[in-house]
Amino acid sequence: MTARPRGRAVTVVQSWGESGRGLAMVELIADAWGIDRAEGAPGRKVWFELKA
Repeated sequence: MTARPRGRAVTVVQSWGESGRGLAMVELIADAWGIDRAEGAPGRKVWFELKA
């Protein structure tokens, strides 16, 4: 699991778009986050850390 550095840009979505805001929201509130490939299954796992 590798932490994504803070301050890296997330894909910009159109204001009328129906999807694509999830990772932007995670980046705003998380202290660290990343994406890992799911083993043995299609897709990815998103993880994040929040400081208490």
